[in-house]
Amino acid sequence: MPFSFIFETVSFSIILLYVDNFTMVCKDITLIEGDKEALMEAYDMTDLGEITYILGIHVKRDCEAGWIELSQQRQIKDILECFGKADVCSISMPALANEHLHKLDTPEIDVKSYQQAVGTLMYPMLGT
Repeated sequence: MPFSFIFETVSFSIILLYVDNFTMVCKDITLIEGDKEALMEAYDMTDLGEITYILGIHVKRDCEAGWIELSQQRQIKDILECFGKADVCSISMPALANEHLHKLDTPEIDVKSYQQAVGTLMYPMLGT
């Protein structure tokens, strides 16, 4: 579970922390620089510069236009490639109308592989 720390003065700084990944958000860049210096004195850490990825989420922003975009497209593409489904085409309805299904004697797919794929896709689902 991610944690958020907020230090409030005239301006405030938000530090989002999850295990060994964190990012800082603040309107005042000097406050961020001060917080980074204080954290670097207390902990062994590396400043990777402006955020582009965090926890598999691609971060794109335009400060002048005032927008930020979060995307998990790359992570989902990697998951689909891992399970051999990158070239699968999507359809609006996976079953034919009035099709009657019958129970199979043996599964057509490996149940464990299917469970791994669903479980892996749950992470980006929860992040959106």
